Amino acid sequence: MLLDTKKKPPTRELFAVEADHHMIGLIDLHDLHQQYFEHKATIGYFIHPSYRGKGIATAAVKAVTRYAMKKYKLRRIEGWCRTWNKASSRVLEKAGYKLEGILRKHKCRDGKFLDDMVWAYVR
Repeated sequence: MLLDTKKKPPTRELFAVEADHHMIGLIDLHDLHQQYFEHKATIGYFIHPSYRGKGIATAAVKAVTRYAMKKYKLRRIEGWCRTWNKASSRVLEKAGYKLEGILRKHKCRDGKFLDDMVWAYVR
C-alpha cells in the first residue's frame, strides 16, 4: 500500500476565546474544503454563560470571519441557530451576517421538530 504524501487541506479550524487568562469559549469554523463547495464554510460558537452579553462573541465571530475569508479565499460563511435563540441571532447580525431564511422543522430532537435560521456572510 502506498502512502498518500499530499498534504490535505483542513476541514475545520478551532479557535479558543479567552478572557481574564482563561478559555471562556470556542469558535468552530467547519465544512472547509468540501468537494463542490470549496468557496464556503460554516461557523459555530459558544461562550460561557458568565461572559455572555459583553460583546465577546460578536468580536470573536467578526475576527474569525475576517481571518477565514482572507486565508481560505471564501465567498460565503454560514451561521445557523434556532429560531428561539435571539442572542445567537444578534451575534451573527452584529458581526455582519444577513438572515437568509428559516428552515421549518429542520431538526428533530427528543421527538420535537425544531426550526433553524440560516445566516450568511457573503463577499
